[in-house]
Amino acid sequence: MMVGVILAAGAGARLGRGPKALLDLVDDGERQTQVERTVATLRAGGCDDIVVVVGAEGQRVRDLLSPGTCRVIHNPDWEAGLASSFKAGVSVAERLLDSRPEGAIMVALIDQPDVDDRVIAHLKKAASPTKVVAAGYLDEDGEVVRGHPVVFPLAMARAAAASAHGDAGARRWLQERPHLVEVIDVRKWATGRDIDTPDDLRRWRDQGRP
Repeated sequence: MMVGVILAAGAGARLGRGPKALLDLVDDGERQTQVERTVATLRAGGCDDIVVVVGAEGQRVRDLLSPGTCRVIHNPDWEAGLASSFKAGVSVAERLLDSRPEGAIMVALIDQPDVDDRVIAHLKKAASPTKVVAAGYLDEDGEVVRGHPVVFPLAMARAAAASAHGDAGARRWLQERPHLVEVIDVRKWATGRDIDTPDDLRRWRDQGRP
């Protein structure tokens, strides 16, 4: 069983257009916010249950999601950084998995508009009870590097959440344990590029994404 955790609590301050969960970043003729799109993507890719962690304008985000498509939880400490949402999401996912040792948690970000269900399905298929599996994309130097989504076996998700703080999420825990991380090249389906700033959004639009 795999539970998807979508980190969607931020206010999008650097982008300056409000919470990224509420944005329509993909001009494909269908009006759909990032939170709706990301939930649908994880569901289509094979996640058995989905937890959306909200914070800024949380009620507006919640109102967009149809009952039964996911579980929405409010993180009252969202302003403290990504780690607080990661902890909250893992805590709920752990209960949904009912401490099954074979269970896994897929952590996804709200601002990667070209990550689609093929990426999710590929990562789910590659999931391992002994390793963290992460999507791999090209960096500026042409190297395949770790990105999101990231699939944690349940025990490793617990450990990473316990040590998370600030805006780093699980980054430090992963960096200190490279032997536990397998990077899966998914660049034939997605760039994995996140939209953090107006320049990011302008480049995204200029390149005609999706």
